[in-house]
Amino acid sequence: MMEESRLAYALNCLKNDEDVVRLSVSGTPCPACAKYENRLFSLTGKTKGLPTWEELKRDGVFHAGCTHCFMAVGELTRIEDYYPDGFPKKGLNAPARRRKANRASLAIHSGKEPAMANQEVTVKVETVKKKKRGCCGVLVLAFLIVIVIGAVSSSSSKKETAPPAPAEQPRRPPVKPETPAPPPAPEQSVPEEPVTPPESPRDELETLREKYEQEIRAQLPFTAPQVGDEVAFRIDDGKEMKGKIYRLTGKNIRFGSEDVQMTLDWDRLVPADRLRLDPAFYEEYVKKQALEQARMKLAAIEKEKQEKEARAARQRAERAAERKVQANASKFRKAFESYDGSVRPVVAAVKSTMHDPGSFEHVKTDWYILKGTTDQYLVKMSFRGKNAFGGKVLNKVEAVCRLDGTIVSIENVE
Repeated sequence: MMEESRLAYALNCLKNDEDVVRLSVSGTPCPACAKYENRLFSLTGKTKGLPTWEELKRDGVFHAGCTHCFMAVGELTRIEDYYPDGFPKKGLNAPARRRKANRASLAIHSGKEPAMANQEVTVKVETVKKKKRGCCGVLVLAFLIVIVIGAVSSSSSKKETAPPAPAEQPRRPPVKPETPAPPPAPEQSVPEEPVTPPESPRDELETLREKYEQEIRAQLPFTAPQVGDEVAFRIDDGKEMKGKIYRLTGKNIRFGSEDVQMTLDWDRLVPADRLRLDPAFYEEYVKKQALEQARMKLAAIEKEKQEKEARAARQRAERAAERKVQANASKFRKAFESYDGSVRPVVAAVKSTMHDPGSFEHVKTDWYILKGTTDQYLVKMSFRGKNAFGGKVLNKVEAVCRLDGTIVSIENVE
């Protein structure tokens, strides 16, 4: 009967994508079952690091007449309450309790009760301490005898030995007058390197302007025209003019042939041709373009800096919100989650509406943070219970719970 129940529950777990389960705790387990109690194992072997159902059976678990069962374990409970190899962090079969049990087992296998073994160890330790104290006393007494004998022998030798005659002191050579040492040379102070102050926005703008000015001059070189050069250009009305240059001034250009000559102001030329011929216009164009590019570059740098600061602020806010969500989830789980993964307020609400609350059988519960909040959780629970006709049916509910366990809403899904 138990084997059929275990098989039916395992099939239901696999149907709900639950692979990790925990072996129940029995009052009087056999040695084969005792070492797996309160531990996790995998039904299919899909979860790495855990023993499988088949391995437990080979080790003698689920033998004939075995009363052990198993329950599905949620992902959050598995991470926080169990080690990766399936051992619990506390409780039965936890590593600390296993070491204590092994020490008691060694005492029992030696043919003595644990209490008697401890008494014998205590007696042996006291005997060793007494022996050490006795050895220390002998060593101290011998050391005192040696000191007394040395003191007596030194006093007798002083009485028998006559004081020696004073030795003749050697003559000291005449002392020569000391030559005064030359005064120390004045220390030469090492000039400190001047500290370059950080560039102000104005200096940075000027630096960029000079950089872009050099680039523009390299891309668009200028060769100043000379008197006597042949030129061709267009003027503002679209006419193309050709001729030899006879005079160049800051305001106009005189050109033509030996027979016919004419003078045109520089602003009559189209900008592209004036840029080739007018030095003043070229210089003004280069400086204006370089300044505009420098200002655009500074604006882009400032915008990137602001965006970086905004991203950092958003990331800090997101991390703070995530920490708050995790802290609230931990509080919610510790306050309301049962050993089988169910949420107690939801279980109580469901039982209050059942025809037979005693027939309630928890199957699976998953809960998540409700999107857009930090203290409300969506709880999805599957359970079995008897309906009005006495038959057990599978039901599912979804509930919204606050951090304090208050149920905001609950409804049947199926």
